[in-house]
Amino acid sequence: AAARAGELRLVARSGRLLQRSLDIADILPMFAVELSDELDLDGIAISRVSSGGELVTAFAFGALLHLPRDPASIPAPRADVDPGEELTLTLLRGDRVIGALTVRAGKSGLGRGRTEALQAVSELLAAALANARIYQEEQAVVGRLRELDRMKTTFLGSVSHELRTTVTAIKGFAQLLTRPGLDIAEADRTDYLQRIDRNANSLAVLVDDLLDFASLERQSLAVTPQAVNLSHLLPDVVKQTSSIMANHSVSTAIEPGIVAVADTSAVERIVFNLLTNAAKYTPPGTEVVVALSRRGPKAVLTVTDRGPGIPASEQTQIFDRFYRVDNVATRAARGVGIGLALVRELVGLLNGTVVCEDTPGGGTRFVVELTLVDTDPTAPPSRTQLQPT
Repeated sequence: AAARAGELRLVARSGRLLQRSLDIADILPMFAVELSDELDLDGIAISRVSSGGELVTAFAFGALLHLPRDPASIPAPRADVDPGEELTLTLLRGDRVIGALTVRAGKSGLGRGRTEALQAVSELLAAALANARIYQEEQAVVGRLRELDRMKTTFLGSVSHELRTTVTAIKGFAQLLTRPGLDIAEADRTDYLQRIDRNANSLAVLVDDLLDFASLERQSLAVTPQAVNLSHLLPDVVKQTSSIMANHSVSTAIEPGIVAVADTSAVERIVFNLLTNAAKYTPPGTEVVVALSRRGPKAVLTVTDRGPGIPASEQTQIFDRFYRVDNVATRAARGVGIGLALVRELVGLLNGTVVCEDTPGGGTRFVVELTLVDTDPTAPPSRTQLQPT
């Protein structure tokens, strides 16, 4: 009876201990020491199921144990454990395995009463691990929401600054040109008109970004996938961006006859945004290369620049809304962080992929892959060859 009472006290103390904190790292050491002392254990280890479905050690104390990796390989628990033998108990939450508790019995072994107490403690541990995981997931969501709120605040500040700067420039030069009695040289007049035109183009791009942002928020972007001859389309799109790329050297390397499942307007917007991104964040006078080729069943569109590059840790984040790499080039450039998010959204709607990667010698390459249409590459494609989906 005394032994049974001690085992019940152990279960009660373990329950109170495991409820002290939702940060499981804070309580596992105390829990392990308590359990080891009370049951005379030579070693104890607590494992958790990873995202890959394997058991990984969360905490270990005492002797080195033989820990299982596959949750399905854990044997059924025994009622009696001899000294020096190991026992692994599955930690369950509902019908789902979330971890394992492995112990090695000390000199006194583990009789039926102790193994039953250990089983009860393992159930409490399973609940604590599950609650801790839920807490961590909620904290991660809160962190992402805070970061999104911060980026939205930055976005609104950037939009206000862009609008104020652009409108002020247009208004200032327009008032200068219309001032009564102003005697101005023709070269200066032309320069002022060109400045008005450039700022008006910047304003148009900003308005497009805001409309794109509204579409992203409403999730109302739509495409009509069909057969599109990218080899014919891309040169025209590059020509249309000549004013934006005026300070850069743009070259193309386009294979003929590449027809892909795409949408003309979507492809135009994708290329426009990638070239605009290159124009903003690369030094004037550097080269930007637009290339189109085949790679197996895919059409591969790349836009390569010779700018400062993007850190590997941020090459995925740059496609998030409002995200901007924090360096000298981005701080000096005008933008609101929507263009690349729209690129990823449009490419995804076309069942394609887009990635960012480094280039030898510095710079950045954006790679867009779309599915090729199975057609004769030498024949002019028809937009009706592939029915909209």
